[in-house]
Amino acid sequence: MADHGGTGRFVIGREFTDWRDIDCVNQPVVLTFDGKEVGRGTGAAMMGHPVEAVTWFANHLSRRGITLAAGCFVTTGSCTGVIPAPGPCRAVADFGPLGTVTATFE
Repeated sequence: MADHGGTGRFVIGREFTDWRDIDCVNQPVVLTFDGKEVGRGTGAAMMGHPVEAVTWFANHLSRRGITLAAGCFVTTGSCTGVIPAPGPCRAVADFGPLGTVTATFE
C-alpha cells in the first residue's frame, strides 16, 4: 500500500510451508545494529496478526478492481517499527527459533 513508504529495502528470508503452525503474533523479534539492541516487537504490530494485514490489503485492492498476482511479495509491516540504520553497520533481526535475517550496510 505504501510502496516502501518507510523503507528503502527489505530482506526476504526462507519460505515456511508450515506457517499456519507458527505463532507469528507472539514470536518475539529483536533488531540489533552492530550487536546493540535497537528494537523489539512481535507480529501483533501488524494489525494484530500479519494475515489480517494481508487480508485487509487484498480486500482494499479488490474494491478497486485490482488483483494480487501469484508470486507477488507483500510486506505486512515491521515487528519493531521502522528504525533507520545509523550508517554503515550490520543489522540482525532475530526471530528466535525461526532464525535470523542479516543485512550489512556499507
